[in-house]
Amino acid sequence: MNFREVNPYYSPLLYFIGKNLQAMAFRMIWRRKVRGLENVPPFGTPVIFAANHRSLTDPSNVGSSLPYPIFYFAKEELFQVPFIGWYIRRVNSFPVRRKEHDVGAFKTAIDVLDHGGGLMFFLKGEGVWILKSNGKPNPVSGCSPARPGRRSSPWGSKMPTG
Repeated sequence: MNFREVNPYYSPLLYFIGKNLQAMAFRMIWRRKVRGLENVPPFGTPVIFAANHRSLTDPSNVGSSLPYPIFYFAKEELFQVPFIGWYIRRVNSFPVRRKEHDVGAFKTAIDVLDHGGGLMFFLKGEGVWILKSNGKPNPVSGCSPARPGRRSSPWGSKMPTG
């Protein structure tokens, strides 16, 4: 996948440095152990990673655990903070306006998946329940750009096969 086709600001060097420094910090300070990486699809497979968002370290904790770079939804307000906005844009975050139906963010997400990229988004601690066509509740990870034939992985769960 050519990340710059989706994000012209992408910096492989910044992503590499940030990912490895954060991975080292999580291993040394918090003694993080990562399990289940065998369930992560290979690079170039469109996949959605969904996780609960409980602390400010969640994006870097998840991203530094994965074997390849991915893209992140990030609240639009973060892009207004001088250094943070500059940095997160270069490590594959893109803004989403949370208080409205942000069609642009979902078009970017679909573009990421169409190019074979991984996409991470965080929930506010709970999934969203929708009704299936048969009227039974179906737990989903919020409104996602998932389409038939794409994979979606709640972080830590086994990936579906087939």
